[in-house]
Amino acid sequence: MNKKFLFRSLILFLLTFYVNVLSAFANSSERCVAPKEIELQIKDWPTAPIGGYTLDGTSKLPDLIAYFFGWGVGLGGLAVFIALIIAGVQLITSVADPGKMNDAKSRIKSAVIGLGLLLSSWAIFQLINPNLTNLSEPKSNIVNQTSAGVLTFTDEKCSSREDCCLMGDPNCPNGQTCPKITNPACNLKFWACCKDNDSLCLATGNEVNLQAQGVECTFPGECETQNCQPTKDNPAKSVCVAGAKGAGDSCALNGECASAFCNYGKCDSKKTDGESCELNSECASGKCLCDTSVWQKKCAPNPRVCNMIFDKGELGCDIVRFYELRDFAGKYIDFKYESGSEKDEKINSDWVLWQGGGATPWGTLPASYQAFVYRRDAYGKILFSDTGKTQPLTMPCGETACGCTIDRCLAVEAGGKCAKSSGDESSGQFSEFAYNTNMTVQGVKVQDKTKFTYLQKGADFGQQVGGFFKSMWCTVVGCN
Repeated sequence: MNKKFLFRSLILFLLTFYVNVLSAFANSSERCVAPKEIELQIKDWPTAPIGGYTLDGTSKLPDLIAYFFGWGVGLGGLAVFIALIIAGVQLITSVADPGKMNDAKSRIKSAVIGLGLLLSSWAIFQLINPNLTNLSEPKSNIVNQTSAGVLTFTDEKCSSREDCCLMGDPNCPNGQTCPKITNPACNLKFWACCKDNDSLCLATGNEVNLQAQGVECTFPGECETQNCQPTKDNPAKSVCVAGAKGAGDSCALNGECASAFCNYGKCDSKKTDGESCELNSECASGKCLCDTSVWQKKCAPNPRVCNMIFDKGELGCDIVRFYELRDFAGKYIDFKYESGSEKDEKINSDWVLWQGGGATPWGTLPASYQAFVYRRDAYGKILFSDTGKTQPLTMPCGETACGCTIDRCLAVEAGGKCAKSSGDESSGQFSEFAYNTNMTVQGVKVQDKTKFTYLQKGADFGQQVGGFFKSMWCTVVGCN
């Protein structure tokens, strides 16, 4: 059998063994069961030939892995050494036979390659995943107990996606509203601000926005009460209502209970932080964690934390704002999909040129611009800051501009047409992201050529189909 194949198989075996055993150990802690101490039956273990690893009664799993790794590399090196001796003897005794000499040279070459792989295996592990060479017991991202005796997270807390782009910024601590993203290169599409076990939020990048009692709804999952019923006056309209059953009454759905919690067929109340639990659904916070100080599951706070998510495609810009002054200051003009006032312009429309002293509300050319995206919940609905739903909440996109691009007019003709644009200098493509802190703009054509995304835009099936064909048309022919 080829020596090269044998040595590669050995490396693959050691890697697989290490990953599987360590993963099994890490998963055991999630079951909230105290790990059993490894009791070594042999007191005097021989020292590993590579690394000098040894074992005793206090050794733990990482020590055991390192020990067998050292022995594996040492024995592999011995096998290579023996193979080199055999091949060398074959080479010396085969001077008169070119075929056997070539065979011996091939064996020596394979043995040397195998030895190189064996000796560099640690570097290979480091290249594949640095954690593979970190021989330590897995650490949790959860602090065991606080002064109040309740479990808590240590991850970076947040209130919205852009907080994840503000991490570590002393000028904009978490929880404060900042005028702009100070790390403009941060792309919001890669971040989600979600509770640890909110799978829908992690899938869409947006939280579920539960409606209060009496607010209009379309299905029970939208309501805090988990109960959405048609109104008597207008059966076509449904609102969130509270369940009629009290504690101890039989139930089949959460919405039947006044507490909105049906626990194994009986209406029950949610448990508070620090109380024993088995499932997340039992806790008012929605999180049941393992307290490793007593190896018991307890309800714990469940704050929103920053999570990296898979690429969902560009968010698409909902607003591009052109400002009177540099660094996004002063008065402004908004470009939107639907104009909301006389000063608003439309995204994906033709050229908008500013000429003369009265071209803008403030009398001069815009000096900076950036794109915004509406805050949405996990169902794609826009979130508002007021009860009348007239003031949508927005997030600044930063340099990535959520996929919104512009074509700036560089020279305006006397007849009010754009004679030269930035698009002309880049093969006619709208390649500039809608973000600049200091750029005087004579005219602009705003484009959003991002692909239509159902979860992020909150569209029904008909809109999905229309968005698909629109995306195809813009890609092949052009949005104009």
